[in-house]
Amino acid sequence: MKRIVSRSIWIVVYYVLFSHSAVAEENMSTATSASSATDVIHQYFAVLEQGDTAGIQNLLGGALLKNRKRLLSNPTYPATLQQLYHDASFSIIETKIVDAKRVTVDAKVLWNDNRQMRLHFQLKKTTEGNYLIHAEDEIL
Repeated sequence: MKRIVSRSIWIVVYYVLFSHSAVAEENMSTATSASSATDVIHQYFAVLEQGDTAGIQNLLGGALLKNRKRLLSNPTYPATLQQLYHDASFSIIETKIVDAKRVTVDAKVLWNDNRQMRLHFQLKKTTEGNYLIHAEDEIL
């Protein structure tokens, strides 16, 4: 009888330890996904300020990249971006994990003259594990 009770206790201890570590690992993975997606948005705003169109192309994917290719290849566009964003500040408002491969990020752009714009981004994870921006919409 002692052996059965002893084994039962070890089974319970084993279950508790490993079920909690699996939950912790899943929570850590979720936090990493959100963090990686917000890192991409911070990089995106940095390359916008610099007028770095090659950097912008590296952060976009899907139809958004296809739709912006012509604009990003315009030789005057980098100067336009620099002029537009030189006095802007950016902040992340909200991040939502949609599923294992998709994250949405809402951000705010604020200029020194108190103009502001809210943006909604949809990011998708690539097969390499990086996030790319697949949609950017203004929130009205």
